[in-house]
Amino acid sequence: MQNRGFQWQLRRFLLLFVPFAGLSGLASIAFARFYWGYFFQPPPVPLEAMEIEAIESITPVSSLETTNDRSVFQVDPAILCDRNYQEPLGNSGYCGSSKCNSEYCDPTRGLVELFDRGTLTAIEPQMSLAQLATLYDAIEATQLLSTPESEVYEDQAKLLQGIVIEAIANNGREFILVSATGGQFSNDRYPYYDVLFVRNDDNSLQLVDSNKFFYEIAGFEGILEWHTMWSVLLVVGLVLSIVFVGILDLVGRSSQARRPLS
Repeated sequence: MQNRGFQWQLRRFLLLFVPFAGLSGLASIAFARFYWGYFFQPPPVPLEAMEIEAIESITPVSSLETTNDRSVFQVDPAILCDRNYQEPLGNSGYCGSSKCNSEYCDPTRGLVELFDRGTLTAIEPQMSLAQLATLYDAIEATQLLSTPESEVYEDQAKLLQGIVIEAIANNGREFILVSATGGQFSNDRYPYYDVLFVRNDDNSLQLVDSNKFFYEIAGFEGILEWHTMWSVLLVVGLVLSIVFVGILDLVGRSSQARRPLS
């Protein structure tokens, strides 16, 4: 009888806990996609689509707002090798980091991948100022840029800082990859962008691929990662399932005790 009672308890527990574990896992992953912009981890830099034959230029940039309320890119050498976790990329003259998670994503991660492929070996020229002057407008036209939550973040949300890579593909087409972090658009919340263009014959830029996701600088962003949320929910589900099965067992024993003897 005791063995049979235990089997019933185990069956009830599994019927409660297993569906809860599955649903909470799906909910955690769905929340991560909604909140961070990706399911399990940030997507890679879209370098595969470029099919790089040769690098034309590498330009560190940051945006600057002009007097007519228009934003443009300026060359900003301070972006390279400015963080203690960035490491020199061999003898190329560049530094970079693959750091990319819910706490921060370094826009130099594309340089790291190029170096790992053996493509980045020396300091490259920088993009011409004439082409650089229209690049922010091209990004803005994609409507990828995050909208500020309120007027408080309106100026910050327009800021971009990152790396521009020009490359010639195997088919002779010219690609431009912009990897950049954006300014704060809501409380402690920042966007990251990878925007890949191809240059058309008329010198216009056509969007080919893009990434957009988010990170936070708040000190507890790891709690909202899908695996952490799921672990917490699993513990909650485990406790609730045990408590609920225990209550059902007590109710069953109580009802049996009240039955009149025949």
